[in-house]
Amino acid sequence: MKKQKELEILLDKTKNSANYDINVRKVMKFIETNQPKSLFRYRVCNEYSLDSFNKDTIYFNHASRFNDPYDCLVFVDNKKVLKEIDFIKIENVLALNNALHSNENIESNQSEFLSKIKEVTPREINEKALMDILNTLKKHIKENFLSQGYQTNEYFKNYLQMACFSEDYKNPLMWSHYADFHKGFVLEYSTDSLQNACKDCNKICPNRSSLLLMPIVYTKNRYDATDLVSALTMKNIVGSQFGDFNLWKISDMLSYYKTAIYKNTIWKYEKEWRLFYINPNDIDCVYNIKPVAIYLGCRIKDVYKKFLITLAKEKKIKIYIMSENSDKQKYKLTAKELKY
Repeated sequence: MKKQKELEILLDKTKNSANYDINVRKVMKFIETNQPKSLFRYRVCNEYSLDSFNKDTIYFNHASRFNDPYDCLVFVDNKKVLKEIDFIKIENVLALNNALHSNENIESNQSEFLSKIKEVTPREINEKALMDILNTLKKHIKENFLSQGYQTNEYFKNYLQMACFSEDYKNPLMWSHYADFHKGFVLEYSTDSLQNACKDCNKICPNRSSLLLMPIVYTKNRYDATDLVSALTMKNIVGSQFGDFNLWKISDMLSYYKTAIYKNTIWKYEKEWRLFYINPNDIDCVYNIKPVAIYLGCRIKDVYKKFLITLAKEKKIKIYIMSENSDKQKYKLTAKELKY
């Protein structure tokens, strides 16, 4: 995206903002206004990708399966989190104790820490006992947080399901890295088609799924997920049985997606966009979307070339053959349309 700096400013405004909903809408409107008409998906000629093209499907993956082991590797300011833990007040512990004793369904397998607190504390509690609980709570949270550095990054690598696209179908590096050294192919998709949610109906229901398309932000610094990790750490300890009861609240719900759209500037040549699949049931996603064109690599094997051309003709989509333009001095890949 050419206007990355503007996007970064808008994304920053969704953090700790009183006008969160308004600022999120501004981000989405900016992305929609500046998105290209088409996006491209580089593919290798194998059974998986050929079957996907045949069935007009896009498979979504977690970042843990990507070629970059540092994808979705966030930054967490441990010192800041530990300081915030010290700001837990007696009122918070009192609220927690009241919530515990008003809930009869606390089980040890849900939250061992909460079960222990409920077991040793009466419904009515004095100030000294509160202080003891407070100190125990802080100690436990700190130990839990410090022991979860590795798990935190693994969590983000496996949280979101996404599919990767590029603005550019003529990049020789992309053809080498993601299309088997020019022996693969590229599929072109209308950007509008990548944003349809629940094609079968427009009803709001518990199983409703949707797609969210966002560009990659290339930066020298990893995304700062300190606030998000603080909230998740507390949530993991307290558990989910109290609904909205948290000592920290996640102030920026876009932060989940931000963990997956900030990448090292060395990847800038990819001009990447990511399509996120959002489903309340967290199931593996396969989405049916038909491409509008196919581009065949200059080294593609004849058997794959014939097969893909046959399928493309059946789908009535455009077919292009990639080649290096040797008539020009500048290095440049060109796409020649195959008429049929």
